[in-house]
Amino acid sequence: MPIFKLTTDVEGDVCETVAEFPDAKAAKDDLQLGMIDAIVGKLPNGPRVHLFAKVEDDSGTELYRASLIFTADNAPARN
Repeated sequence: MPIFKLTTDVEGDVCETVAEFPDAKAAKDDLQLGMIDAIVGKLPNGPRVHLFAKVEDDSGTELYRASLIFTADNAPARN
């Protein structure tokens, strides 16, 4: 099976994983699910999360890139 490198950066916490996948779509799908897990791990414990992720093939060619900036503000308290 082809080898892919998956990189995620969640608020500066960078994780690189090298793994075999049947194809680039399977690697991308796995990365997207990992992004969801990363977001769930950060929220609701804070008002924002910035996430960046990419998939590269074994030669280092970037095949997929994604980023998400989530920000939230609470409404003012009502009296």
